[in-house]
Amino acid sequence: MNVELETLFNRVADGLQSEQDERRLVRLLTDSAELRREFRLLMRLHSSLHWGYAAVAAAPGPVQTAGRTAPNRLLIAAAVVCGVMLAAAAALAGPTVIRMAGRLVPTLWAAPLATVVDACLVLVNEGQPPLRVGDAVKEGRIELQGGAVELRLRNGVTVVLEGPVDLLLRTDMEAFVQTGKVLVRMPRGMSGFRLETPSTSVLDLGTEFAVRIGDRGATDIQVYDGEVIATARDSTGREGFPNRLVVGDALRFSSDLEVAVASIPFAEGRFIRSVRSAAGKERYFADSVHAAHYCGTPRTESIQVTRPAAAVTIDGHFDDWPLEPGFHRQRIDTSPDDAISGWMMHDADRLYIAAHIRDPAPMRNAFDPEFDAAEAWRGGGLHVRLSTDRAMGWPAAADGPAYFKQHQIVPDAEQVGRSRNPRLSHLLMWYHAASSAPCLSIAYGMHMAEVAVNPSGAEGAFVMDEDRRGYRLEYAIPWRLLNAAVDPPQPGDTLPVSWQAYWSDESGRLWRDQVVEVRNLAEADRIFVFERAATWGRSEYQ
Repeated sequence: MNVELETLFNRVADGLQSEQDERRLVRLLTDSAELRREFRLLMRLHSSLHWGYAAVAAAPGPVQTAGRTAPNRLLIAAAVVCGVMLAAAAALAGPTVIRMAGRLVPTLWAAPLATVVDACLVLVNEGQPPLRVGDAVKEGRIELQGGAVELRLRNGVTVVLEGPVDLLLRTDMEAFVQTGKVLVRMPRGMSGFRLETPSTSVLDLGTEFAVRIGDRGATDIQVYDGEVIATARDSTGREGFPNRLVVGDALRFSSDLEVAVASIPFAEGRFIRSVRSAAGKERYFADSVHAAHYCGTPRTESIQVTRPAAAVTIDGHFDDWPLEPGFHRQRIDTSPDDAISGWMMHDADRLYIAAHIRDPAPMRNAFDPEFDAAEAWRGGGLHVRLSTDRAMGWPAAADGPAYFKQHQIVPDAEQVGRSRNPRLSHLLMWYHAASSAPCLSIAYGMHMAEVAVNPSGAEGAFVMDEDRRGYRLEYAIPWRLLNAAVDPPQPGDTLPVSWQAYWSDESGRLWRDQVVEVRNLAEADRIFVFERAATWGRSEYQ
């Protein structure tokens, strides 16, 4: 601790400072980030005394202090002084200090609670302005549909948000995250930040840590530096026993206290630790090209599903595929990048899918199939949604929970039953760069509660284009994995299908763009294909 700073601080705390002391203190705090950190620690000590004194001062009658009796009003005065000091401590950039009534008090904060340091590929709800670099952020809710934002709180704490995320920023020492991924990094020598989730309370002990809120409120916590204390709790607020996590630890907390806390593998790249948008790269989805990002601007309504002429080898090469029919679509007509060509085939045993995707940052998906399959679309890949229910036909009359919620409809039992049809499948195909492995997840029904990841029997392959600006993917999926082993699609059938290609940034973590194709063009173009099966186009089996 700097001796001069400590001396000046004590004079201020005792109300004995001179004007010269004030000027010297302001100069020290203005010139040195290290002294500002020490000043903050002293403030924290005095603030803890403040709250202790304040609690005692609230009680009636005299208070016994250090062997003598002191009137409550003196303790209240001490609390006020310490409260003023606490307020002054919050500004990392150097608190603004003025002379008033013979003591130091802070001015009203010129600095906001937080400032946007950087942002990349930010997507927000319609009508909500994006968080741009340099923007001030107040207390309250921050919601991102996509992209990443790095905030610097006025006390120096760094918070990185990775969309989709829903965060309530309460103070510069406390926040609540409802969904998504959040990373917190404390300045060296500082601790005490508290991050709450639906199932966990995380207390920082001077560290860098990150959380992810998954299905049903489960919380994954990973510690990059230092240590934290994490305590599980249920929806009633009842808490479990605290857990200490140190650097390299990763735990999963359930919203059910009866479910034991589980260890999960530590993965360095599971979270974005710092947002650094490159010069010339897009930061925000604000132009007309991105106006229909979620729903796309489809032009193709149907795709033919042909019969293979011979046995199909799943190797990422298209020697055994016909060049036509299929479909081709460029995201932007004037650019060859971000384009997709797609084909489908079938036989008695399997469905075959092939695609050539042009991508300036190909095959970089960072999402682990074991722990991150639900998020993997954001890292680049292909979603094919389809029905194998011959009785349902086309279009498919099945909607998901999001559709009913968006349109304020309470579904009846028949509608709920159709939404749970296991012959409606959502196939996500991606290449996991860290393990150099093709991946597949299949979610069933429009509620997508049941998911199979890399199921046995499915085959996939990826091959990079020679110019490394695209790739070919090829998959064979047994009908049994699509719940159609007994009654697979037959020549002459017309069944629902849609295609959705995704592109990421160079990190393989942030969703950058997409194309939606093979869509029912009669359906409103602002309805998401994942929420309403009637939006799916036609697969015409040959």
